[in-house]
Amino acid sequence: MSTTILKITKEEVQEELEQNYKQQDAIVEKFGWPELTDAQYLAAEHRLKECQEREAILLRTKDFWEQLDRGLDRLIAKKGDDKKILKQKKAMEEINQKILQKKWTPDAIDWTKDSEYVRMFGDS
Repeated sequence: MSTTILKITKEEVQEELEQNYKQQDAIVEKFGWPELTDAQYLAAEHRLKECQEREAILLRTKDFWEQLDRGLDRLIAKKGDDKKILKQKKAMEEINQKILQKKWTPDAIDWTKDSEYVRMFGDS
């Protein structure tokens, strides 16, 4: 991994990449100048190669930051799901606590109203 990746922010990468493209366009345009000497041509060609190498590093850096952002987005989304599950668990615990706090007595349920009881013994 290039150390550049960790030394430059996503915004700085984008800005430098735009400047790099502008510089490459200017160099390519310079190749069409009729008054260009051989030494100037070679210097421009060398500078274009440097720009292209830097572009490759910048693109890898930009890709790294985009992957990192996507990973963080997925992690945040997953944590959101975890929070939803935790809320559901908490609600179930509260319901269970309310049920457990009630005191049960043998008369708490009127078995005479149960459909099986009525079927077997009638309405009385």
